[in-house]
Amino acid sequence: LCAGLGCGAGFVLLRRGLSRGFDVLAIAAALSLWLFTISGQTVWELNEDYPVAPVAQMIRDTLRPEATLFTTRGHSRPALNYQAGRFVTPRPPEQMLTAPAGSFWLARPSEIDGHESSFAILGQAGGWLLVRKLP
Repeated sequence: LCAGLGCGAGFVLLRRGLSRGFDVLAIAAALSLWLFTISGQTVWELNEDYPVAPVAQMIRDTLRPEATLFTTRGHSRPALNYQAGRFVTPRPPEQMLTAPAGSFWLARPSEIDGHESSFAILGQAGGWLLVRKLP
C-alpha cells in the first residue's frame, strides 16, 4: 500500500513537471522496504547450521499434516516450519526421553544414542532423524 501510494504520488508530481516527485519516490521506496523488513512476511535465517529442504521433505512425506512434531533444536526454525507445512515445536532433548508414547521428534542421531530401543526411526535426512517415541 505504501509503495503503491508513494509511486502514484511520485508519478503524478513528475507528470506535472515537479522534481519533488523523485524525492517522493525515494522516500516511498525506503519506507516500503523498511515496513517489509519489520513485517512477519520476511524470514531472516542467515548462517543456519543445516539445509531445511531435505528435512522438510522427509516430514511432509512421513507424517500426517495434523501430527504434532517436536524438535530437540533449541529454537524454532521459520523456514522449516514453512516448508514442512507445520509448526515444529522446540523442546529440550531431555524431554524426548520422558515424552508420551507416540509423540514425533526431530533429533540428531547422537541424541538418541543408548536409547535406540525407545524410538522407532521413521526417516533420516540432512543429519536429522524423524523418530516416534515407543511405549
